[in-house]
Amino acid sequence: MIYTMVHYVLIFERYYLPPSALAESGDDRKLTGSYVLFTDGDGASKIVDILRSSGGPSLVFTRSPDSYRGVGDNVVSVWITQATDKGVSPTKLHILQERAIDFMRRNPGGVVVLDDIDYLLMYNEFPVLFRFLVAVKDHAAISGSAFVVVVDRKSIGDKEHALLLSEFKPL
Repeated sequence: MIYTMVHYVLIFERYYLPPSALAESGDDRKLTGSYVLFTDGDGASKIVDILRSSGGPSLVFTRSPDSYRGVGDNVVSVWITQATDKGVSPTKLHILQERAIDFMRRNPGGVVVLDDIDYLLMYNEFPVLFRFLVAVKDHAAISGSAFVVVVDRKSIGDKEHALLLSEFKPL
């Protein structure tokens, strides 16, 4: 009977309490939630530090996949490019979204990084890109994963900056 009660409480926690609340209540602070990292150029070194400290599985959408080689076996990078079929076109946000959501479902507690949204802004209007970011953010909250968006501060205006800060915690 005690086993049944404990089992029921564990099931209750798993299904009814948000994963981020469970992760923050423990002693080991794991990166969960959605964040924005404003940079003045190359943010790859900061992202590499975040990926190494997380230790878990990570997915990075980037223009520079070579920057993330050697970070670890648990880091997968997806090249955003129009030059070849080895990557994903910057106009196909739905494919990026599907990959991110699928990764979070398979790896709860993992880290998804969107490095350099400046390139995506060249091919997509900000409202479209923002809807994509918020959709991925919501799935990160559901799965207890982390979603980090890297932005060059000079590439966006004050309105876009305020919108990003309204949805994402600054890193």
